[in-house]
Amino acid sequence: MSPSVLALLRHFGVPFVALVVGAGELGVPTGIPSEILLLLAGSYAVHSVPGLVVAALTVALADIIGTTSLHLAARGHGSRLLTRILHHDPGQSRFVTWGRRRFGGHDWIWIFVGRLLPIVRMPVTVSAAMAHVPLKQFFLGAVPASIVWGSTPLIVGYFFQADVGRIEARYAQISRLLIVAVPVLALAAGVAWWARRGGSRAADWRRGRAGLGLLLGILAVVYLVWVLRGYERTAAQGVAILSFPDLARQGLLVGLLAVTLVVLSGREMLADRHSQRPAPGAGAGAGAGTGVGDDAGNGAEPLPRGAPSTRLATAVWVALVLLIGVGIAAMGAGYPRV
Repeated sequence: MSPSVLALLRHFGVPFVALVVGAGELGVPTGIPSEILLLLAGSYAVHSVPGLVVAALTVALADIIGTTSLHLAARGHGSRLLTRILHHDPGQSRFVTWGRRRFGGHDWIWIFVGRLLPIVRMPVTVSAAMAHVPLKQFFLGAVPASIVWGSTPLIVGYFFQADVGRIEARYAQISRLLIVAVPVLALAAGVAWWARRGGSRAADWRRGRAGLGLLLGILAVVYLVWVLRGYERTAAQGVAILSFPDLARQGLLVGLLAVTLVVLSGREMLADRHSQRPAPGAGAGAGAGTGVGDDAGNGAEPLPRGAPSTRLATAVWVALVLLIGVGIAAMGAGYPRV
């Protein structure tokens, strides 16, 4: 944990935690995982059982105010804005449909369950607003969920103060992991959303392969840069098995494979964009004959010359991903700090 954050936690106590929780519910980036901050607050800022009760109620109130503000904003102009951006009504999403079917139409139950899960707490709030869930149903689910979500880490931190110190010691590592994981998950979700809008199974597959390949290639390059930059520090600790020249040669090979994967994915994205253009003069009978590739016969312009076929591109994609994985695993075996 950053010394400045700990200093603020010790000095301002629970009000500081409540402010961070409320801001996070409004979508303001705080740079501090709320669950970890609540865990540490139970250890550092709560000193008695009555204080624990007051802290839990304060945090729950801040969470309710934040999520209610977001919910009301999304019910108004935000609903029309999101519908225009997504080209469909988010209130009819699969999650809302599943929740209503699973819990017999009782909206407050799926809101309560969703608001307990860290990753989907905010999407549940927005989805409930888009689905025009009655405010009574929203509060029936959101209020108890806020109490349970906020009080649980506080109670754990208060009664297991000795173990919280170990979490604090590993906070920097957890923060770095979250900094990497959150954008990666967001990009992966974007790739999945884009891939499902291809218009056909072949186009969906091509888009998914291209987007995932681009993401994996970029991640491999970032990984290599991180490993090579940290070699000197790791070697000084005496835990690096490979010499720097050997590590650099392996890194260069993996890097070339990653760049090849990125280039191939970029070519497929260009081919997909080209295939989405309607062919000049395409009519009702256009493309009725036999065509080349998976996109023939759907009225789309033929793929540009040199565009990889589906089977060949898939084989190359799988081979590149496997080779990159083997190369990174080999580097990890000789560089145990990775």
